[in-house]
Amino acid sequence: MSSIRTLLVQLDATPSAAARLHSALALATQHRALLTGVFAASPPAAALAATVSDRPAALLLRADRAAYEDAHALFESARGGSTAEMRWRAPGPDGALADVCEEAAYADLLVLGAHDPALAQGTPSGLVDEVLRTSGRPALVMPPGAVPSPPSQVVLVGWDASAAAARALAAAQPLLQEARRVLVLDGTPSGRDDGRIRDYLQRHGIAAQIVPWPHAAQAPGEALLALARRDGVDLLVMGCHGHGRLHELLFGSTTCSVLQRPPLPLLLAH
Repeated sequence: MSSIRTLLVQLDATPSAAARLHSALALATQHRALLTGVFAASPPAAALAATVSDRPAALLLRADRAAYEDAHALFESARGGSTAEMRWRAPGPDGALADVCEEAAYADLLVLGAHDPALAQGTPSGLVDEVLRTSGRPALVMPPGAVPSPPSQVVLVGWDASAAAARALAAAQPLLQEARRVLVLDGTPSGRDDGRIRDYLQRHGIAAQIVPWPHAAQAPGEALLALARRDGVDLLVMGCHGHGRLHELLFGSTTCSVLQRPPLPLLLAH
């Protein structure tokens, strides 16, 4: 992806939604992109515990109305103070997940919240995976409890030369070009990349530091996150649902926990 012209941000009923909107709006302003807001949140516990005499559709509509109105008001408040082009996607008849999946097809980059089972009316479980799988679009997944932050300055790219990693790298190029520092973790078998990824990025105006795969006692996923912490990384870029070495090592036991509560923003591509 050579440019970002359209963005989609998913809003819910948690405090993290404001930070997510702030980050999406900063990207939209910086790239002169259209920002579309859409609501998707897990139903509150009260709705799930209600009596069976209630009609499910009407019950969920009542339970979600206040959360939807809060998210819409947040979006409209941001629109009133912004120069970016913004529009709100009214909910369709098929539900929140269908709304996000449908609208995602028209966005260069999605800004989604990570699911946290401890948060009521937060990002629905499985939304990130389903939207990535069905839309084919890259997503910036924000951690629960994220705070408004400036554009990413230190970016770590997980690279294994797989199709998923290549798609994530292409999607991240506009962000990499603006970053102060770019690290690439070479996860190709036996380091067979031979500097080709560095040369590729240089041709796109990106100076990257190649980091060999860490041969440490800790698990690969833990080693990756330790590298991110050590170097002050504020964005992690990688493919998901691939079949390369990096996917096998990181997205086995590690991915579920990372996606459920990521310690830093993730840019993912299917």
